[in-house]
Amino acid sequence: MSGHILILFVSVLVAVSAVLSALGFKGRVEVIGVDLGTTYSVAAVSEKGRVRVFEDPVRGKLTASTVAFLQDGGVLVGNQAKRHALKDPKNVIYDAKRFIGRKYDDPTVAEQAKKYAFAVVENTTTHDAAFRVHGRTIAPSEVGAEVVKALLKTVNEDLGHENVKRAVIAVPASFGAAQTAATGEAFKAAGLRVARVMPEPVAAAVAYGLHKKENVHHILVFDFGGGTLDVSILYVQKGSIEVVANGGDNDLGGTDFDGCIADDLTKQVNAVASSTDCDDFVTTEPCAPHVLQQLAEEMKVEGSSVDSVTRKCAARTKKGCEELELTLTKQRFEKTCAHLFQRALKTVDDTLTNGMLTKKDVDEVVLVGGTSRVPHMRELLRKSIGVSKLNLEIDPDVTVAVGAASILD
Repeated sequence: MSGHILILFVSVLVAVSAVLSALGFKGRVEVIGVDLGTTYSVAAVSEKGRVRVFEDPVRGKLTASTVAFLQDGGVLVGNQAKRHALKDPKNVIYDAKRFIGRKYDDPTVAEQAKKYAFAVVENTTTHDAAFRVHGRTIAPSEVGAEVVKALLKTVNEDLGHENVKRAVIAVPASFGAAQTAATGEAFKAAGLRVARVMPEPVAAAVAYGLHKKENVHHILVFDFGGGTLDVSILYVQKGSIEVVANGGDNDLGGTDFDGCIADDLTKQVNAVASSTDCDDFVTTEPCAPHVLQQLAEEMKVEGSSVDSVTRKCAARTKKGCEELELTLTKQRFEKTCAHLFQRALKTVDDTLTNGMLTKKDVDEVVLVGGTSRVPHMRELLRKSIGVSKLNLEIDPDVTVAVGAASILD
């Protein structure tokens, strides 16, 4: 009799499990993989051998690493914070990763601080670089914590529980102990314990399973983001991965290409217009600098995959207030920004030289970061290294997070 009861119990258990699965029950995930990026941040999870990137209904997969600190003590994160920056730029912090774990007297801090509207100050207790918002001193790790909290909120809502307490995190290969520790503090402040720390290029290689692939010894990871370029050379042996060379350009990223295109658009406007003081059109904005910068970003994204893209803005010419049609062809983009493409390739060459390696030593190339999407950059890199193909099947914006989550299996 007891045997029949046991069989009945197991049958009911299997049936309940099947129903829960059909209803989308995902189990009790407790660990996630996170890429706390300079420009954008991402969280992912491994479920039954498959990695899934969390997606917010509003923000999508990517959460802008931007935090607005409000006068009443509240915060805005992501695109909301970016919009708030238009009216209160001094109290909106972004690119905090550039300052995290660095001392205020670090020459890099002084150089980077010049680029921003917000104030970079010294924490008089720790002597670390910090930010001044509404008279308060905010550490870079506090900015990071707000971004992680936003990611965790999305995770909890997706999973339907708040059991996630640990994270596998990825940090730049160039990070020292202080920067890594400060990054860990950001997660701790957000309520997550760091289960493991991975170098970002290693996470990217793991995302593609290259540590398990036969006859792969050296991997080049090309991480081209919104504000920086990082190039790493990895050595693979018996399933383990080691960073053997690391290089980069902290002043080269997608925003530089935006600026390059904006300069070209400005030349087009100046060639025919005497002033941008023109508000005769309801739907067409004047050709002001901030408008051209916005158009440049749009045209870069669209123009990377088509032969030509056009946008309109209004300016005053000899004929009066007119709508100007600005054009960016693929050829014009590649020629105008050629110096930026060449800087990226030189960074690759320098990193290989520092690692005492040649291009022939590279077995695989992995692309990371939004700027690596530019087709011309991809083709220049492929030809320069001499490989038949690049690893680009995974969305380059989420590759690091996918790799961090992958090791949870």
